[in-house]
Amino acid sequence: MKKIYKLQSIGGSYYIALPKDWLKRYNLGKGSHIEISIETDGSLKIRPAEVPYTDVGKEPESIVTMDVKDKDTIYTLLISLYLEGYDIIVLRSSDSSTLSAVRNTVSRVKNLLLGFEIMDEDSSSIVLRVLISSDTDIPTIIKNMNRIARSMYLDVVSSLADKDIAKAYEIEARDQDLNRLYFYITRAIRKKVATNIEPRENLRLLDLRMMAKSIEEIGDEAKKSAKTVQDILINEYDIEPGYVDKISRYVAELDDIHRIVINSLDKSISLTDLVEILHRCDKLREEISNLVLELSSGESKGGMKLSRIASAYEAIASHIYDIASLLPTTI
Repeated sequence: MKKIYKLQSIGGSYYIALPKDWLKRYNLGKGSHIEISIETDGSLKIRPAEVPYTDVGKEPESIVTMDVKDKDTIYTLLISLYLEGYDIIVLRSSDSSTLSAVRNTVSRVKNLLLGFEIMDEDSSSIVLRVLISSDTDIPTIIKNMNRIARSMYLDVVSSLADKDIAKAYEIEARDQDLNRLYFYITRAIRKKVATNIEPRENLRLLDLRMMAKSIEEIGDEAKKSAKTVQDILINEYDIEPGYVDKISRYVAELDDIHRIVINSLDKSISLTDLVEILHRCDKLREEISNLVLELSSGESKGGMKLSRIASAYEAIASHIYDIASLLPTTI
């Protein structure tokens, strides 16, 4: 919460009163040490010097209690409460069948939400707790998401070229891993934004949240393409090898751009280099779009199926473009 304070002058020096709630929170008083730094935007950053950085702005555990009346809403309710950052969730109901439905739903949702566990239960309530900490290095998790997404879209084209249907099926399982990390990052970012962080950090978290969403959508495109590969291989549709080779070359170029973007995630990139990345991505997207039109204009079922895969890579190129546009830059 922002407040306006008036400067006081005593003996030629200037003073300002610190918020009482803040002083009480960190047990500060006369003789306590505080650390003051001048930010690049001209603002002052003040923090208690004797409190570890990890403890400043750290919120206490948040608890919510809900009366469950509709079984059909339990799944979406749990996801919503997880994303909102609640650490302990108490679900109550006088109906034993409703609590049984909660128990079954928790088993399903645990495959999607990291750290979600039942901690206690009785005849009228179930207590859930998120055991994993939200105090995490978000850029590192995003890099992990990128690695999973890359492996998915690379395996799509290799499973098609090698006619390896088992590999195509494995891609779907990785999409669930990607979704788990996406929900976890969303939760972690929301909890951080809820604390009293500086505007620049708030903006950076927003950029990371948008990056995570784009990566999750890359996984969705790869998953859809994997299903198309399965369809092609099961039904033995005729596919011209030349088209598969062309898609493979496009994917190699796409992956090279993606790797550069990932490596630039936690450091500033020059504006010149960023423009070059965006230009390469845009050019590749146009070339893939032309291939989609070429494949879809034919009459063979194999060509139509292949056009769907090429279209997915066109969408992936757009998502990589979006991720690159959020990279921190220097002039």
